[in-house]
Amino acid sequence: MLNINGHAYMGPGLGLTSAGTPAKTQFSLMHIHRAVDVLADDVIEDPNGQFAEHTRRFNITDAQYEFVLTPRGLAVYEKESQTAFVLPRVRDGSEQASVLEALHETVLPEWAFASLKEPDTLS
Repeated sequence: MLNINGHAYMGPGLGLTSAGTPAKTQFSLMHIHRAVDVLADDVIEDPNGQFAEHTRRFNITDAQYEFVLTPRGLAVYEKESQTAFVLPRVRDGSEQASVLEALHETVLPEWAFASLKEPDTLS
């Protein structure tokens, strides 16, 4: 932020952090960290959630998860069962995105996903 003659001005990147990166980039990173925490705590660790049900159904005792790109978008992939759980996208007309919808949009925006011409290269 810059102060000139008593007026505050901020650059298009919302200013710079002490590391020299745009504050907007730092905010996006904080949103991603928060969404991943929610995913880990509220979704994967939920004993009644779809991930726990999936591990019980396949008798998986030590599930290993990672993010992957699929032809349908960003997904959480469970290695042992080779199952991808595609994250939800923001729905048209939705007033506020869920944490997982926001994660999908931040990591893989619709415009970037649409620009991938060959879906079979997302393996």
